[in-house]
Amino acid sequence: YTAAHVLYNTRPLLKDFSKTLGKYKYQERMLWLTDTYEDNNGVATFLKSMLTEIRKRNLPIDICVCSSTLKSDDNLIVLKPLKEYSFSIYNNQPLRIPDIMEITNLFKTGEYDRVISSTEGFMGLAALFIKKAYSVPAYFYVHTDWMTFAKKVIRMDKQYLDRTKRILRTFYQQFDEVFVLNSDQHKSFLSSTFNISKNKVHITAHWAEEGFKPGKNKRNKLFNIHKENPVIIFAGRLSAEKGVFEIPAIYKKVKEKIDNIRIVFAGSGPAERDLKLLMPDAIFTGWIDHKKLPEYLSSADLLILPSKFDTFGYVIIEALSCGVPAAAYKSKGPKDIIVNNKCGFLSDTPSQMSENIITFFLNPKMQKNMKIEAIKRSKSYSSDIILDNLLKNINLQ
Repeated sequence: YTAAHVLYNTRPLLKDFSKTLGKYKYQERMLWLTDTYEDNNGVATFLKSMLTEIRKRNLPIDICVCSSTLKSDDNLIVLKPLKEYSFSIYNNQPLRIPDIMEITNLFKTGEYDRVISSTEGFMGLAALFIKKAYSVPAYFYVHTDWMTFAKKVIRMDKQYLDRTKRILRTFYQQFDEVFVLNSDQHKSFLSSTFNISKNKVHITAHWAEEGFKPGKNKRNKLFNIHKENPVIIFAGRLSAEKGVFEIPAIYKKVKEKIDNIRIVFAGSGPAERDLKLLMPDAIFTGWIDHKKLPEYLSSADLLILPSKFDTFGYVIIEALSCGVPAAAYKSKGPKDIIVNNKCGFLSDTPSQMSENIITFFLNPKMQKNMKIEAIKRSKSYSSDIILDNLLKNINLQ
C-alpha cells in the first residue's frame, strides 16, 4: 500500500498537467466492484443490465465480482473468493471474501483510472484501498438503506443504530461522489445523518430491460386459472423485509369484496413456507428466470409491493413497462416512481392498500386507464437518459 501510494501520489497533478498541455492523456477506464452479481436480488439484476449496456455502447468499464461459480467474460472479471460463508438470514446469498491484493493488482495491470463500488462490504473497502493507494477518484452506488434495514429488520437498539450510522457516515464520506436511488435518501445524505456536500450526491435510477413490455394474458397456462380471474402478483424475494407478511391480511380484505381474485407469488425465499401455511389458496411459482418475468407480469392485473424500505423498487419499473400498475406504500423509492391514482397506488396503511386494490378491480375504466399510464410512466426510466447522466457525473463521457 505504502509503495503504491508513494509511487502514484502525483497522479492528480500529472492528469491536470496533461489536460493543460492537451497531450499525454491517460486512458479513461473504470473498474466496477461488487460483492453480488449471480444472486437473486435487485443489485445483481441492475448490474447485469449495466453489463448489457456496457457491451452495447462499448464503454471503458469492467465489472469485477467475487464468485466460485461464474466465469470471466467480456467486461466481466471474476475473482475466486478466499472464503465463502452462508448465513441463516440470507442462506442463498453467501458472503464471499476476495483477495484484496488480487483486486489492487488487477486495477494496476488493467490500467484503470477510477473505481466504483455497488456494495458496502469487502468490495467497498477494496474501492477505498484503491482510491488511497493509487490516488484515483472513487465512487459509490448506494442500493440499500442499511439504517432502515438495521432498524426495521434486525431491530437494533438506539445504541447500536448510532454506531452503525457513524460507521456508514465515515465510509460514505471517503468517496468522491455518491449515487442514490430516491429523493428521501438524497436528503438523508445531505443532512447531519451522513453530512455529505450537495455537489457530491446524485440521484440516479434503474431501468427495465428491453424484454419488459406488454404481452399476452397467459394466466391459464402459467397459473392454471381462468384468464378472466383477476390477478394480483408479488414478484421478488419472499422475506420479511419485503413486507410479505402484510399480504395475507390485505388479500383477505380484498377477497371479501372480489371473491374470484387470485394472488401469485413469483419468487422464493425464507418466508415461503410460512406464507404457504397462511395462504393455502395462493399460487407459488418459485423463483422465475428474469427473462421469463415479463410474461408473468403481463399475465397479472396489479403488482403488490408492501416493502417499506426499498430504496428504489426495480420490479415496479418492470411491471409498469409491462402495462401493470403497482400498489405500494408511500415510502422511499416507490413514491418517486408511482404517480398516485394514475399509474398505481401509494398507501399509508395495509387497510388503505386493501381499499385501493378493491377500488381498482371494481372499476374497469380505471384499470384500462392505469395500464396506459403505467406504460407512459415507464418510459421516463430510459437507460439512455439514466446512463448518460451517470457517465457525466463520473466524468467518463
